[in-house]
Amino acid sequence: QVCSSNINALRKSMYRERRKTLPTVPSSITDAIQKVKTACIENKSKENFVHVFEEDEIIIVTCKTNLLFLNDNTETLLADGTFTYCPKHFFQQYTIHGLTRGHYVPLVFCFLPSKTLKCYIRMWTNLKNLCLQLTKTNLNPQLLLLDFEVGAHTAASNVFKNIKIKACRFHLCQAWYRKINSIPILHKEHNDKNSEIGKWLKMFF
Repeated sequence: QVCSSNINALRKSMYRERRKTLPTVPSSITDAIQKVKTACIENKSKENFVHVFEEDEIIIVTCKTNLLFLNDNTETLLADGTFTYCPKHFFQQYTIHGLTRGHYVPLVFCFLPSKTLKCYIRMWTNLKNLCLQLTKTNLNPQLLLLDFEVGAHTAASNVFKNIKIKACRFHLCQAWYRKINSIPILHKEHNDKNSEIGKWLKMFF
């Protein structure tokens, strides 16, 4: 007869053996950079899919096919960062989408160590150089949609001199919603189903 203690022991033994076949978890961003740098990571077309910029502590996940698509099929980019789903030891994951046929397609993922102006400039510069290296073409977007982060706007303008930058309506609505919730009287009106002011506020979303 197998008791619960036996099952727990078996489970621990299985996990222990499985961990032996996996690389150790990086202990720092430097360690993470080194582990990724020495790994051979390709997509199903045998294209290098992960590009490490060690000096800047930036990792860019994309491939030649994605960059060709980015250059050939879209003049409009949407870029946005998330702090929730980025890999451990990195500050944020920054995703760059291309607009094609009315749909935004995620084509580039960047793991960044910070959200400073310098970091954004290095990210765009590295991506621009990578595009030239892999596709022999210049990355030259005409329109970039961003949130309201000043550093992101300034960095893109520095790297792409003639680019037009617009703020994203989604992030504008988020900012308005946060503002409404931060002002008690507006928050009360917004939640009151019979309030004319509340109905007017809801028209923005």
